[in-house]
Amino acid sequence: MFLEAPRGMRDPLVSEQRLKMLGMPRIAPLRVWAAGITVATGRILPEFDPADGGIESRVIILHEALPFAASNMAVGPRLISVDNDSDVAEMLWRSRDSAGLQQGTALHWTVVPWFLDDPSHVSRADVRDGSAYLLELLYLLPKLETVILCGELPQQAWAEFIAPLVDKFTVIETWDATAIVNGPASRRQELQDAFYRAANRVF
Repeated sequence: MFLEAPRGMRDPLVSEQRLKMLGMPRIAPLRVWAAGITVATGRILPEFDPADGGIESRVIILHEALPFAASNMAVGPRLISVDNDSDVAEMLWRSRDSAGLQQGTALHWTVVPWFLDDPSHVSRADVRDGSAYLLELLYLLPKLETVILCGELPQQAWAEFIAPLVDKFTVIETWDATAIVNGPASRRQELQDAFYRAANRVF
């Protein structure tokens, strides 16, 4: 992993360093894409974690809603990052680390890419529109091989809006990250198995 332990973003110096990495070439096209969505919709999107793979990613991990608490940055964007200071981020960090699914090979995103007032209530219009933008994102990742769908919402959105148009990826289904943190240990093992499968395809 990029850092040696989870919850690295609790350190302001780590957060500041991560912000400085947002100009990296592997992230720049994704930031331009996200900015275009904000211009078109007026919605605010989080930032991709520059420690993840960006356009070099071979795996994308899709969540139901924003799965990590916004990193504790006094200023600047909020990152979707396994290094954030939250229980969900820590669980995902440890699961990826155990599976060998390193940050430079994958990235996290959500089916509905913008912040919602209530992430527990997602409208069908949000899912439809978010899926259309997700399809664009997939084509920005030329090395992408594997898609991990975490939870019912990404799975349903993929089946209805993406799968009829795209069939070139290996798709792995598993639990929503929040349901894993708040659920039985068997769910965490299923996520671990999904990450192992993805890691085995990368190496």
